[in-house]
Amino acid sequence: MISFQQQERKAVGPKQSRHLLSNSQSELRYNEVHHTRKEAFVLKLRAFDIDMDFEVIRNWITDERTHAMWSANRIGFPMERKDFEDFLKRQKEEGDNAFAAENEDGRIVGFFLYGKNGETMEGMLKFIVVDPEHRGKGTAQEMLHLAAEYAFEKTGTAAVHLNVFSANPRAKRCYEKAGFRERNTTLGAFTYKEEKWDRINMILPSMIQS
Repeated sequence: MISFQQQERKAVGPKQSRHLLSNSQSELRYNEVHHTRKEAFVLKLRAFDIDMDFEVIRNWITDERTHAMWSANRIGFPMERKDFEDFLKRQKEEGDNAFAAENEDGRIVGFFLYGKNGETMEGMLKFIVVDPEHRGKGTAQEMLHLAAEYAFEKTGTAAVHLNVFSANPRAKRCYEKAGFRERNTTLGAFTYKEEKWDRINMILPSMIQS
């Protein structure tokens, strides 16, 4: 599961709308999703380490189109360490922190950025990607739950949102299973060769907490 997340301006780090569902509907949906989390999933989040993790995640995306769906071409393809390191530094300056998800064997199985907008008080998940060997197995949903818990409990965000391209329906379905719902769509937001992709913004409202 991969998805590009367009970054927000005026964001602050973790240390620092309208919703399409009613509160009761949203709470019910999240509780249903949260209840179905499997105890077999033992993931933990930690800070992304360029020295340990880059060579692992660079092999998760091997074709140009998938890379564009993930990065919106903000990172070169094929991905090189210096380019990725510079990208992370730019994101860090704008308040985004990079996270890795580890399984119980200490293997990295997921990656994302998280930042909180100081004006809207909304947190945003960006550049989400999961090891291809773990796609379709619930790993991405578990990582998203952990990320949302971190956002609500540690950074006091009012809501968590993310973006996904219309060309990536598999990622969109994964986000829906994790409790996210469409908020708005920007038509033709990104051009990949001869294709025009819409950008779909999805949100997990503030009252949804574990």
